[in-house]
Amino acid sequence: MNRRVFLDTDFLSSFLWIGKTGYLAKVLPDYDVIVPYQTASEIKRPYKGLIPLQAKYYAAKVNGDFKEAEDFAMDSPEYQEYLCLTQGRMFSRALGSGEAAGIVLAKSLNAVLASNNLKDISVFVEAYQLSLLTTCDILLALHDQAFLSEKELNKVYSDMLKFRSWLPYVSFSELLQARNAKLFIQHPIP
Repeated sequence: MNRRVFLDTDFLSSFLWIGKTGYLAKVLPDYDVIVPYQTASEIKRPYKGLIPLQAKYYAAKVNGDFKEAEDFAMDSPEYQEYLCLTQGRMFSRALGSGEAAGIVLAKSLNAVLASNNLKDISVFVEAYQLSLLTTCDILLALHDQAFLSEKELNKVYSDMLKFRSWLPYVSFSELLQARNAKLFIQHPIP
């Protein structure tokens, strides 16, 4: 079985900014980690502030940390669904291009969606019964699988926060405590 996980822009950026996309292969060794064309386009857009992120993107791609998907064929059902999601025609809200592409690809290929934007995507994840992973799920898996210590993950978490990654707690230790107290529900790796 070919197992795939599609990354949206926020999720990918949280690892890219700190240069740690290699963590995904540690936690997802049997998966093809794929960046949808639209996610890549959001990162590659001509904006001066994205130049450091773009350099890290190209380095991670050359390193084999992920694969880049091709764009949808314009006459495909996936493209039509993508348009509906980005234009808000299927549900009451329109999604960003990276989120919409990840959802459509995960749905059509029975794959996993990697996204942090739960507020915007939860209705789609539920409607399409998608498997979901967040940055916090990956960090907790790195801890649970003993790839990194709590101290090391506190540093990673802090670095992510410095680059404006939205994370629900102020530290990894607080996330770990919340998970252990069942206040944070970790998505299992399928």
